[in-house]
Amino acid sequence: MTRLVIGTLLGLLLLSGCRELVSVQVTAEGNARLEQTQLKRFAVTHYTATHERQAQLMQKVDAALQANAAAAQLVPLNDQRPMQTGLAKPKLLGAVGEVVTRRMRRAGYATDTRDPQMLISVDCLYGPYAVRNPMSGAVGRATVHAVAMHVYASGGELDRPIWSGTAIAVCAEPRFAVMAPYLIAELVEAFPRSDGEVQIVRIALPEAD
Repeated sequence: MTRLVIGTLLGLLLLSGCRELVSVQVTAEGNARLEQTQLKRFAVTHYTATHERQAQLMQKVDAALQANAAAAQLVPLNDQRPMQTGLAKPKLLGAVGEVVTRRMRRAGYATDTRDPQMLISVDCLYGPYAVRNPMSGAVGRATVHAVAMHVYASGGELDRPIWSGTAIAVCAEPRFAVMAPYLIAELVEAFPRSDGEVQIVRIALPEAD
């Protein structure tokens, strides 16, 4: 299902270059008992962000892109431009954290920096992705956007989250600032689901000014 949806999107990008509906791949996994807990107070932190965690997000994105390009019978170009990451841009990471804070509040959770029950940390990346149709030689270019949200128990092990979610989108929209709030909204909606299954959601982007 995942391969079909995103693969089809990549194929359509080769033909049309623009779509109002964007498919987002959302995964969520964590402690199975998390849904029965009463964790309501949280704080967003960035000191748990690491190169290892950023690399794990990159691996998930690479795997999704390779699998879906293959399903759509497209070939990724060998010379891909590098992705921009939140770990390399602290201001970007901070901006994503602010959106997470607002979304969690809207979902009924309370910010508490003095006595949080949960510590939330994020990773993000975005950048261009190019594929080629081996039959026609046509090249399609899109942008990958990805956000990972990790939840740690306050006072617990900060190298082992009790919940992690990832949202990945491939679309014609190049601006991460436009896509990030949608991806974060889907992650907050998924929390604290912990089945580990991939879900595909479709979002409608606003029309460009």
